[in-house]
Amino acid sequence: MKVAVILLAVALLITGVLYYRQGDHARNVSEQLAAASNQVVAAQTELLSVKTQMTDRVKEMESALNAAKTEKVDAETRVGQLQERVRIVEQNLQDEKNKLTSVEDQRTQVVTQLTSVSNELTNVRGQLSDLQRTHAATEAELRALRERETTLEMEKASLERQLNDLDALKAQIRIVKRQLWEKHVEEWKRQDQEAGLNGNKGLLFKNGQWQTGVKPAL
Repeated sequence: MKVAVILLAVALLITGVLYYRQGDHARNVSEQLAAASNQVVAAQTELLSVKTQMTDRVKEMESALNAAKTEKVDAETRVGQLQERVRIVEQNLQDEKNKLTSVEDQRTQVVTQLTSVSNELTNVRGQLSDLQRTHAATEAELRALRERETTLEMEKASLERQLNDLDALKAQIRIVKRQLWEKHVEEWKRQDQEAGLNGNKGLLFKNGQWQTGVKPAL
């Protein structure tokens, strides 16, 4: 009987030890699972944060790229407009230059004619003076020389008036040419301002100054 009791007691003791050990092992496993779960949650949180940052960065880069493309298109448009303006100005200035060349050619012709008439007038006056002094000519010859002198004087006066008119026209063309250039510059300024261009984005307004240093040859 005592042996049975002792065996029962030993069995209970062994059972208790085993149960205690199983419980301790279970707690360790539970703690390890909890730690692993926390690590997983932390990793997921960090991954979400990184993903969000990357998404925001991609959006920023896409926005910057779109802005750059838009700015490039705007710049190309403004360059095209400026090139067209320059073409028109060059054409207008060339027209004025052609007018000036034509006037200079006419002036050269008038000067040549005036020189010829002046020389002939000098000769006629010399002949008339000689004949009057020597009385070697008839009255008809003297009258013809006087008439020729009068004609040459009138022709000379007319040529001198033409020369003065051409000089005045030449000066006027230069003035118109300069005014034409200044008018185009003012128009470019107005269009730049109306387009809202400022700073380095302007075609004529850069770094706080108007870029009008280039002027036509007058």
